[in-house]
Amino acid sequence: CIFALLLAGFGAMYFFLGFMVKRRSTIALTFATALMLLNILSGILVIFQSGSPINLLLPVGVLTQLAPGFSAIKVLKQQTS
Repeated sequence: CIFALLLAGFGAMYFFLGFMVKRRSTIALTFATALMLLNILSGILVIFQSGSPINLLLPVGVLTQLAPGFSAIKVLKQQTS
């Protein structure tokens, strides 16, 4: 039950960050990227314990999609001003 609440909290946080990024917030994108980097670092620690890199697939995939967002937000902000 506590685990489900924790996951729901993280989901709500990422939903809010996604909403803010849609409104062209670089701070929200930076925060989401930092959380993904922390997730990858913790996944690396899990690799040392389990020997399986499968836990890194999703965070690395998300990070590769977040990274171009910085330049996209910059271009969108230039177009509107």
